[in-house]
Amino acid sequence: GDCAEHAGLLYGTWAPSQAQGAVAGASAAGLPAAFHAIPRAHTLKVLGVELFSVGTIHPLPSSRVIESGAEPYAWFHFEDGLLTGAILLGDASLSARVKKAVESHLNFSKLLEGTPTVAEIGQFLQEN
Repeated sequence: GDCAEHAGLLYGTWAPSQAQGAVAGASAAGLPAAFHAIPRAHTLKVLGVELFSVGTIHPLPSSRVIESGAEPYAWFHFEDGLLTGAILLGDASLSARVKKAVESHLNFSKLLEGTPTVAEIGQFLQEN
């Protein structure tokens, strides 16, 4: 799992390894199973520093990025109204909600019609 490549991507982390292992086990038992790509997510807590990242962190020209200018730092990457990546540094309390929003393709289109702040994105994540 953590050393298995899928669709040209080497995850190298535990969560995808578990999913890949479940698929391998089901396949070995003759059951239909398939691994579908999942967003990569990483959390780091070292010496009082909290860091979380998920999904796409290299924006395309067609994407929209909203970020805070101060600590705690937050960076959100949107494509076609969907949150496709994020970085949280200093305060990762929204990490579970951010990861769920990326994985479930939560639509932010209505919020993105304006110019939302990082705080408004956080509020939207808590409400949805």
